[in-house]
Amino acid sequence: MYPFYISVVTYFTLFQPLIRFPPQTWTAAIAKALPVWVLTVYVRLSSREKLTHIIPKSYDHQTMITGLLFFSLGDIFFIFDTDLMEDGMLCFTIAQFYFSLVVQQEVTNSRVKYVFLFFGLVSFSFVMNYIDDGIMDVFVLFHLLLIYTVGWRSTCRLRKDGVYFSTLMPCLGSLLFIASDSLQAANKWRWKVAFIDFWGTLFDYTALLCYALMMGTMKTDLHIERKFLNSYLSKKRHSE
Repeated sequence: MYPFYISVVTYFTLFQPLIRFPPQTWTAAIAKALPVWVLTVYVRLSSREKLTHIIPKSYDHQTMITGLLFFSLGDIFFIFDTDLMEDGMLCFTIAQFYFSLVVQQEVTNSRVKYVFLFFGLVSFSFVMNYIDDGIMDVFVLFHLLLIYTVGWRSTCRLRKDGVYFSTLMPCLGSLLFIASDSLQAANKWRWKVAFIDFWGTLFDYTALLCYALMMGTMKTDLHIERKFLNSYLSKKRHSE
Protein backbone atom coordinates (compact mmCIF):
# COMPACT_ATOMS: atom_id res chain seq x y z
CA MET A 1 0.00 0.00 0.00
CA TYR A 2 3.02 2.30 -0.07
CA PRO A 3 2.09 3.81 -3.47
CA PHE A 4 -1.29 4.79 -2.02
CA TYR A 5 0.27 6.43 1.05
CA ILE A 6 2.81 8.26 -1.12
CA SER A 7 0.11 9.57 -3.49
CA VAL A 8 -2.02 10.79 -0.56
CA VAL A 9 0.93 12.54 1.10
CA THR A 10 1.86 14.08 -2.25
CA TYR A 11 -1.62 15.52 -2.74
CA PHE A 12 -1.82 16.91 0.80
CA THR A 13 1.69 18.38 0.50
CA LEU A 14 1.30 20.00 -2.90
CA PHE A 15 -2.22 21.38 -2.55
CA GLN A 16 -2.53 21.73 1.25
CA PRO A 17 -6.32 21.26 1.63
CA LEU A 18 -5.97 22.08 5.33
CA ILE A 19 -5.16 25.70 4.40
CA ARG A 20 -7.06 26.31 1.16
CA PHE A 21 -9.17 24.66 -1.50
CA PRO A 22 -7.16 23.17 -4.38
CA PRO A 23 -6.98 25.27 -7.56
CA GLN A 24 -9.34 24.45 -10.40
CA THR A 25 -6.66 22.89 -12.58
CA TRP A 26 -6.27 19.51 -14.22
CA THR A 27 -3.04 19.00 -12.27
CA ALA A 28 -4.93 19.25 -8.97
CA ALA A 29 -7.77 17.08 -10.31
CA ILE A 30 -5.43 14.27 -11.41
CA ALA A 31 -3.43 14.50 -8.17
CA LYS A 32 -6.64 14.08 -6.16
CA ALA A 33 -7.79 11.11 -8.24
CA LEU A 34 -4.38 9.39 -8.24
CA PRO A 35 -4.78 7.67 -4.81
CA VAL A 36 -8.10 6.22 -5.99
CA TRP A 37 -6.44 4.87 -9.13
CA VAL A 38 -3.74 3.29 -6.99
CA LEU A 39 -6.42 1.55 -4.94
CA THR A 40 -8.01 0.36 -8.19
CA VAL A 41 -4.74 -1.35 -9.14
CA TYR A 42 -4.55 -2.88 -5.65
CA VAL A 43 -8.07 -4.30 -5.96
CA ARG A 44 -7.18 -5.76 -9.36
CA LEU A 45 -4.09 -7.45 -7.94
CA SER A 46 -5.98 -8.68 -4.87
CA SER A 47 -8.20 -10.80 -7.11
CA ARG A 48 -5.18 -13.17 -7.44
CA GLU A 49 -5.99 -13.76 -11.08
CA LYS A 50 -3.52 -13.74 -13.95
CA LEU A 51 -2.76 -10.32 -15.40
CA THR A 52 -3.40 -11.46 -18.97
CA HIS A 53 -6.87 -9.93 -18.58
CA ILE A 54 -7.13 -6.36 -17.29
CA ILE A 55 -10.63 -6.92 -15.93
CA PRO A 56 -10.80 -9.70 -13.29
CA LYS A 57 -13.37 -12.47 -13.55
CA SER A 58 -14.49 -12.05 -9.94
CA TYR A 59 -17.82 -10.20 -9.80
CA ASP A 60 -16.97 -8.47 -6.50
CA HIS A 61 -13.64 -7.20 -7.80
CA GLN A 62 -15.20 -6.03 -11.07
CA THR A 63 -17.86 -4.16 -9.12
CA MET A 64 -15.40 -2.55 -6.72
CA ILE A 65 -13.11 -1.45 -9.56
CA THR A 66 -16.06 0.12 -11.38
CA GLY A 67 -17.09 1.96 -8.22
CA LEU A 68 -13.55 3.26 -7.66
CA LEU A 69 -13.28 4.51 -11.25
CA PHE A 70 -16.56 6.40 -10.98
CA PHE A 71 -15.42 7.82 -7.63
CA SER A 72 -12.18 9.08 -9.21
CA LEU A 73 -14.22 10.81 -11.93
CA GLY A 74 -16.30 12.44 -9.22
CA ASP A 75 -13.12 13.70 -7.55
CA ILE A 76 -11.96 15.21 -10.83
CA PHE A 77 -15.30 16.91 -11.49
CA PHE A 78 -15.56 18.21 -7.92
CA ILE A 79 -12.30 20.11 -8.30
CA PHE A 80 -14.20 22.20 -10.85
CA ASP A 81 -17.00 22.74 -8.32
CA THR A 82 -18.89 25.57 -10.01
CA ASP A 83 -18.92 24.07 -13.50
CA LEU A 84 -19.15 20.31 -12.98
CA MET A 85 -20.95 19.95 -9.64
CA GLU A 86 -23.83 17.86 -11.03
CA ASP A 87 -21.45 15.61 -12.99
CA GLY A 88 -19.38 14.95 -9.88
CA MET A 89 -22.45 14.23 -7.77
CA LEU A 90 -23.72 11.77 -10.39
CA CYS A 91 -20.37 9.93 -10.44
CA PHE A 92 -20.27 9.72 -6.64
CA THR A 93 -23.82 8.36 -6.58
CA ILE A 94 -23.01 5.69 -9.17
CA ALA A 95 -19.86 4.77 -7.20
CA GLN A 96 -21.88 4.29 -4.01
CA PHE A 97 -24.33 2.11 -5.92
CA TYR A 98 -21.50 -0.23 -6.93
CA PHE A 99 -20.09 -0.21 -3.40
CA SER A 100 -23.51 -1.27 -2.11
CA LEU A 101 -23.45 -4.26 -4.48
CA VAL A 102 -20.12 -5.43 -3.08
CA VAL A 103 -21.27 -5.39 0.56
CA GLN A 104 -24.80 -6.64 -0.12
CA GLN A 105 -26.12 -8.84 2.64
CA GLU A 106 -29.53 -10.45 2.56
CA VAL A 107 -31.00 -10.08 6.02
CA THR A 108 -34.73 -10.38 6.61
CA ASN A 109 -36.59 -8.33 9.21
CA SER A 110 -33.49 -6.34 10.10
CA ARG A 111 -34.16 -3.32 12.27
CA VAL A 112 -30.74 -1.97 11.35
CA LYS A 113 -31.97 -1.37 7.81
CA TYR A 114 -34.79 0.91 8.93
CA VAL A 115 -32.57 2.78 11.40
CA PHE A 116 -30.03 3.63 8.69
CA LEU A 117 -32.68 4.57 6.12
CA PHE A 118 -34.43 6.75 8.70
CA PHE A 119 -31.23 8.69 9.40
CA GLY A 120 -30.63 8.94 5.65
CA LEU A 121 -33.98 10.68 5.20
CA VAL A 122 -33.29 12.88 8.22
CA SER A 123 -29.96 13.91 6.70
CA PHE A 124 -31.67 14.82 3.42
CA SER A 125 -34.42 16.82 5.15
CA PHE A 126 -31.66 18.72 6.93
CA VAL A 127 -30.43 20.26 3.65
CA MET A 128 -33.26 19.88 1.10
CA ASN A 129 -34.82 23.30 1.75
CA TYR A 130 -31.47 24.96 1.02
CA ILE A 131 -30.84 23.27 -2.34
CA ASP A 132 -32.12 25.50 -5.15
CA ASP A 133 -31.62 22.98 -7.95
CA GLY A 134 -34.18 20.23 -8.59
CA ILE A 135 -31.65 17.93 -10.28
CA MET A 136 -29.23 18.32 -7.38
CA ASP A 137 -32.10 17.55 -4.99
CA VAL A 138 -32.56 14.16 -6.64
CA PHE A 139 -28.81 13.45 -6.68
CA VAL A 140 -28.42 14.30 -3.00
CA LEU A 141 -31.43 12.19 -2.00
CA PHE A 142 -30.28 9.08 -3.86
CA HIS A 143 -26.68 9.61 -2.79
CA LEU A 144 -27.55 9.81 0.90
CA LEU A 145 -29.86 6.81 0.69
CA LEU A 146 -27.12 4.80 -1.02
CA ILE A 147 -24.39 5.58 1.52
CA TYR A 148 -26.77 4.70 4.34
CA THR A 149 -27.71 1.52 2.46
CA VAL A 150 -24.03 0.55 2.34
CA GLY A 151 -23.94 1.31 6.06
CA TRP A 152 -26.80 -1.00 7.01
CA ARG A 153 -25.67 -3.80 4.72
CA SER A 154 -22.11 -3.76 6.07
CA THR A 155 -23.43 -3.57 9.64
CA CYS A 156 -25.71 -6.56 9.10
CA ARG A 157 -22.82 -8.46 7.57
CA LEU A 158 -20.71 -7.65 10.63
CA ARG A 159 -23.43 -8.89 12.98
CA LYS A 160 -23.99 -12.09 10.99
CA ASP A 161 -20.39 -13.17 10.27
CA GLY A 162 -18.73 -11.76 13.39
CA VAL A 163 -15.95 -9.23 13.94
CA TYR A 164 -13.25 -9.99 11.40
CA PHE A 165 -11.05 -7.76 9.30
CA SER A 166 -13.06 -8.46 6.16
CA THR A 167 -16.35 -7.54 7.88
CA LEU A 168 -15.06 -4.65 9.97
CA MET A 169 -13.46 -2.74 7.08
CA PRO A 170 -16.62 -2.12 5.01
CA CYS A 171 -18.51 -1.14 8.16
CA LEU A 172 -15.83 1.40 9.09
CA GLY A 173 -15.60 2.65 5.51
CA SER A 174 -19.34 3.23 5.22
CA LEU A 175 -19.42 5.18 8.50
CA LEU A 176 -16.56 7.36 7.28
CA PHE A 177 -18.46 8.07 4.05
CA ILE A 178 -21.56 9.00 6.04
CA ALA A 179 -19.51 11.39 8.18
CA SER A 180 -17.70 12.88 5.17
CA ASP A 181 -20.76 13.43 2.99
CA SER A 182 -22.84 14.78 5.87
CA LEU A 183 -20.15 17.35 6.70
CA GLN A 184 -19.74 18.34 3.06
CA ALA A 185 -23.50 18.67 2.54
CA ALA A 186 -23.78 20.85 5.66
CA ASN A 187 -20.87 22.99 4.45
CA LYS A 188 -22.35 23.35 0.97
CA TRP A 189 -25.92 24.23 1.89
CA ARG A 190 -26.22 25.08 5.60
CA TRP A 191 -23.14 26.56 7.27
CA LYS A 192 -19.40 26.61 6.81
CA VAL A 193 -17.40 23.78 8.38
CA ALA A 194 -13.79 24.53 9.30
CA PHE A 195 -11.17 22.71 7.16
CA ILE A 196 -13.94 20.95 5.24
CA ASP A 197 -11.79 20.02 2.23
CA PHE A 198 -9.16 18.49 4.51
CA TRP A 199 -11.65 16.45 6.54
CA GLY A 200 -13.72 15.44 3.52
CA THR A 201 -10.70 14.27 1.55
CA LEU A 202 -9.16 12.48 4.54
CA PHE A 203 -12.39 10.64 5.36
CA ASP A 204 -12.98 9.69 1.72
CA TYR A 205 -9.47 8.32 1.20
CA THR A 206 -9.65 6.35 4.45
CA ALA A 207 -13.08 4.95 3.57
CA LEU A 208 -11.86 3.87 0.12
CA LEU A 209 -8.80 2.28 1.73
CA CYS A 210 -11.11 0.26 4.00
CA TYR A 211 -13.09 -0.96 0.99
CA ALA A 212 -9.92 -1.87 -0.92
CA LEU A 213 -8.48 -3.78 2.06
CA MET A 214 -11.77 -5.64 2.34
CA MET A 215 -11.28 -6.97 -1.19
CA GLY A 216 -7.95 -8.51 -0.20
CA THR A 217 -9.55 -10.47 2.65
CA MET A 218 -12.79 -11.72 1.14
CA LYS A 219 -11.54 -15.21 0.24
CA THR A 220 -8.88 -17.35 1.92
CA ASP A 221 -7.79 -14.63 4.34
CA LEU A 222 -11.10 -14.91 6.19
CA HIS A 223 -10.16 -18.40 7.36
CA ILE A 224 -6.74 -17.15 8.50
CA GLU A 225 -8.37 -14.28 10.40
CA ARG A 226 -10.65 -16.66 12.27
CA LYS A 227 -7.77 -18.95 13.22
CA PHE A 228 -5.70 -15.99 14.43
CA LEU A 229 -8.60 -14.49 16.39
CA ASN A 230 -9.50 -17.81 18.02
CA SER A 231 -5.84 -18.41 18.92
CA TYR A 232 -5.56 -14.94 20.43
CA LEU A 233 -8.74 -15.33 22.49
CA SER A 234 -7.62 -18.76 23.69
CA LYS A 235 -4.25 -17.42 24.87
CA LYS A 236 -5.97 -14.52 26.58
CA ARG A 237 -8.28 -16.88 28.51
CA HIS A 238 -5.34 -19.01 29.64
CA SER A 239 -3.39 -15.95 30.80
CA GLU A 240 -6.34 -14.86 32.91
